[in-house]
Amino acid sequence: MPEPNLFDIQACLLDEERTKAFVKAVRSVVRKGDIVIDAGSGSGLLGVIAAKAGARKVYCIELDRLSCEIIGRASIENGVADKIVVLCGDATKIELPEKADVLISENLSGGGLFYEQQVQINNHLLKFMKTNARFVPQEIRNSVQLCDAKESFEGFRYLECRASVKEDNALSDVKEFTPIFLGKHVDENADDDVILTVRKSGVVNAVRFEMACKVTDGIVLEQETPFLILPTVIFLKKPVDAKKGERYLLKLRFKWGCNPTAVTLELARA
Repeated sequence: MPEPNLFDIQACLLDEERTKAFVKAVRSVVRKGDIVIDAGSGSGLLGVIAAKAGARKVYCIELDRLSCEIIGRASIENGVADKIVVLCGDATKIELPEKADVLISENLSGGGLFYEQQVQINNHLLKFMKTNARFVPQEIRNSVQLCDAKESFEGFRYLECRASVKEDNALSDVKEFTPIFLGKHVDENADDDVILTVRKSGVVNAVRFEMACKVTDGIVLEQETPFLILPTVIFLKKPVDAKKGERYLLKLRFKWGCNPTAVTLELARA
């Protein structure tokens, strides 16, 4: 599991829309006396919020050692040190001493869920959850779209996986693939076949991955924020000259959390 860095952790904290949505969700889900797991705790924000919302104990699991120290200090600064247990380790492997009522696992970034171990963390920690446990977030919706992506930046040709930019032109409709329902075991393979219809003629040179997140009932993040739901572009090995009205079969083969270079994309007329 890749180790996070403080820049990413602080960027999540300073993303106001993202932070407000998850804080609101934690406050609505956590009940007095709950045992809570905050997996991939980062700054410790959501663990502290859970403690203040009435949790009896919060296990903050974080891989980065410096972040673990920060979480410890934050628990003191926020007056909940008696409720916070900081566990420095890999949330996909760690063992816990008791079962929990709530799992907070906010390990999200962009479309395709690349690099993020959200699914693996969910699957591992399920064995530590009580019957009728609650989960934040609850659901991730994934989608793809064919596009004519920008290939050159100031004369520099760049065809590696990247975040989408406004110059990337959408050429097809948007279709969902392989939804993720957290709180139960999730297949780590994201394999799926999707039929897409071309809405605008052009050269399809890439696939744009997008996502939406149901944080909890009544709280859904669908629009891009500074550090969440960022559309991701992966270039095709062979561009396709597509005409309006044509239908294409896109075969997706990859594992959740993988490096996007490991993704296999096959595009053919349907």
